[in-house]
Amino acid sequence: MHLRPLEEADADFLCSIFADNEEYYKIFYDHEKNPENWRKRIKTFLKHELWKHYIVMIEGNKPIGWFAYIDEDKTRTLIIIVFKKEYNHMGYGTQVMYDFIDDCKKSNVTTIFLNVNEDNTKAINFYKKLGFETYNMEVAICNDKMENNELKMKLTINII
Repeated sequence: MHLRPLEEADADFLCSIFADNEEYYKIFYDHEKNPENWRKRIKTFLKHELWKHYIVMIEGNKPIGWFAYIDEDKTRTLIIIVFKKEYNHMGYGTQVMYDFIDDCKKSNVTTIFLNVNEDNTKAINFYKKLGFETYNMEVAICNDKMENNELKMKLTINII
């Protein structure tokens, strides 16, 4: 697997991931199932400066997932990590996270933050295995409609 920055040409791929993963299109696309609207929004978002930290994961020639983070001084905040359903539970998430943590170490990042839905026990356990700890909970409101409780997790990195 290799990584590359997200590009405008990836809009269809991102739409397919959102269609595969209902929880993501509910959050990001206000419960609509209109891929053409998704494509337009994705292409608009790709012009934003933050998208330089949006990464596509490639296996062979095929994009299989993507992740995004915000880089701030000595911290990074993981925004999302998601794979096409057929690539879940194959070790790609673990590989990406270990690579991400190693890159953070090389960049002198001291803390990685993330939020995860409190009902997503698989993700919570995954992050705990990587060393993340829960430090808070908050109610997240998405698109002014949907509410859910999110655990705030962090990983403190020991820089050698």
